[in-house]
Amino acid sequence: MNKLIFIFTAAAMGFTSFGAPLDKKNVAGDAQWLAHMDFENLKETKMGTFLLARLREEIAENNDSSISIDVGLVAEKLYSLTAYGSGISEDPQKNSVLIVKTGDRARSIIDGYLATLEMKTNGKSEVKRLDDKAYDTYLVGNEVYATFLEDDVWVSSKSYEQIEKAQRVIEGGIKNIEDSDSRLMRADEPGFFFLATVEGFDAIADMTAQARVLQKAQGGRFALGEQGDMF
Repeated sequence: MNKLIFIFTAAAMGFTSFGAPLDKKNVAGDAQWLAHMDFENLKETKMGTFLLARLREEIAENNDSSISIDVGLVAEKLYSLTAYGSGISEDPQKNSVLIVKTGDRARSIIDGYLATLEMKTNGKSEVKRLDDKAYDTYLVGNEVYATFLEDDVWVSSKSYEQIEKAQRVIEGGIKNIEDSDSRLMRADEPGFFFLATVEGFDAIADMTAQARVLQKAQGGRFALGEQGDMF
């Protein structure tokens, strides 16, 4: 079951002429943190090649299911992951959302996987289709929602309200960080394959004594990239 949740929430994590840079218009204006992984850039780096090889090995060694996962095919169709949340102090999992951008064939790959899973488990799959939603939505392990807004864009969260909010942001009905006065993205960070940024350390209550130094910083930013032999 953990593998299913990983596939739906992370499928949870060099410079090229074609990439999947952060689209600020898809991030809510009230976001306090965000993390973005550009898989198109990552796959062109030495680190990306190493990580994909290790992932293949791990899945091959630990997959006790009769259903195999083609890591190379999934990676080929995965363009970017963007996670963001509107809170960092209270129940962050229910205040956050993951946006996955893929190639246009990824939907058919996932549909095929789910059909196989349904057959192999005799209808007792951990993935349930919810027919009462505006978009194609699945509930994974009774805790994670995954919604296809388009064939190449899907959104996942533990809160369906967060998915609906993300949908309105993407459609332009709610302010995004480009429209708002958010301090989350002060400037672009060209050439990265991973970016994480957070604001609002100073608003977190009940911080441990060791972490209180973060409140003086108010926010933070971290980016990773690779060019040639430089990491």
